[in-house]
Amino acid sequence: MAIKKATDSEAVSESFTQPNFNHEKFERVLHYLINQIGSRANVGKTVLNKLLFYCDSRYYEKTENFLTGEHYVRLQYGPFSEHFDAAIKQLVKSNKIVEEIIKDKEGKTIHCKYSSLKEPDLNGLNAEELDMVNKVISELGEMDKNQITNYSHQDITFKATKEKDYIDYRLVFYRTAPFSVVDANE
Repeated sequence: MAIKKATDSEAVSESFTQPNFNHEKFERVLHYLINQIGSRANVGKTVLNKLLFYCDSRYYEKTENFLTGEHYVRLQYGPFSEHFDAAIKQLVKSNKIVEEIIKDKEGKTIHCKYSSLKEPDLNGLNAEELDMVNKVISELGEMDKNQITNYSHQDITFKATKEKDYIDYRLVFYRTAPFSVVDANE
């Protein structure tokens, strides 16, 4: 298998397959994020998607294991979770969160807000996983959608992936500061 340079615009490897997605864990991490910071004015669909991406990708970089195994697609505004909308619908249906859709005068959605109605179930999340989620919240949770989108556009995982392709988790090993969570001296 030939690995390409991370600076190439092509994917790292043609033979990369996406990890197994853990829907239950993904939903729990999403609910936890909403419970912790969903009420902040800056937090909506875009910010949550980027926070999920950094929870998953940083955890993988640090441990070489998948947190949720979610599949992220490179879109114009940065990494986007393949299962975000389905997870939100399930959380709303099970009365764990409320989704508020804010529209402009023409009826176009301009912002989605989420509020937690119940404490999230953290069973299945170990201390190291929860620690990573909390670090991502602490480091990136104050960014608005424009700031976190611009931040994600500077990440090698975004730069080295073609539009509408899945982001290869292995690209995290090419990260440098401020994106890398692994000390180069380790």
